[in-house]
Amino acid sequence: MCQDKEDMKIIKATTDNLKEMTQQALSVGQMQSSCVIFLVLGENEIKNISVLFPDEIFLNVSKLLAERLISMSRKEREDNLVIELKSIALNSNNICHMQRIQFLFAEELNIDPIKLLQQISRKRPIVAIWPGGLDNNNLFYATPGHAEYINYQLSELQDVQVISTCEHGVTK
Repeated sequence: MCQDKEDMKIIKATTDNLKEMTQQALSVGQMQSSCVIFLVLGENEIKNISVLFPDEIFLNVSKLLAERLISMSRKEREDNLVIELKSIALNSNNICHMQRIQFLFAEELNIDPIKLLQQISRKRPIVAIWPGGLDNNNLFYATPGHAEYINYQLSELQDVQVISTCEHGVTK
């Protein structure tokens, strides 16, 4: 498993060993102050996530948060987002599996999605399907110029692991 700073924390996996690599990453994550694992997958793998992880339920975070926050004002959504996401994570099993986390990137929320997930993962490990792309040095969401564009240099992320099944670690 490649996972030191020189390897930019990208763990290469195949669909055949994705679950095993995730388990290994979770073991490493238990030694850290927080444990966030992002899965960078191809479209077919995302569609077949229940086959790849048959014993896990990946929560549709955008849908769950929208249902909880829809009746709130913009200010109330900002104020309650952390509470609601913590509630979702803590009501899951021992490990919180997430998909469709795009809601966290909404410009109006004024949050850093990775920092928020790291904060929550201090109580419960999080395995989330990354909704953006990956290149050799960065995780990114949206495209430059888009209002919700954000780019993270992997070398600057603490206690975040990235598992990619994509060729050469590059997707989207």
